[in-house]
Amino acid sequence: MSWINFIFALIGWSGIIAIQIVLMQIARFFEENSGKQTYHHFYYFTILCTSIGTGRYLWRLLVPSPSPCLDFLGDPLANFLFFVAGLGLLLLGTNLYEKMMGDAK
Repeated sequence: MSWINFIFALIGWSGIIAIQIVLMQIARFFEENSGKQTYHHFYYFTILCTSIGTGRYLWRLLVPSPSPCLDFLGDPLANFLFFVAGLGLLLLGTNLYEKMMGDAK
């Protein structure tokens, strides 16, 4: 196991989670100032799904596997969690965009 791979994966996934936190804070700020509901508390669920999926893949980097492709492709639960988080972010982000832009189409 290369520690460089682990460190770069940790930095990359931490950045993705940080972007989700920033998006959640934008939604919270907009909800507090506009009075329109943005469902910012649901971002915690997407952050949790991403964090658990990330933890599972980082654990796979620490534990040696018989095949190199299993390090990134072999965890269906983590892939499902990433799918759920991505779908949730898509829905929440679209909702936030619609609330912020209003009728500006």
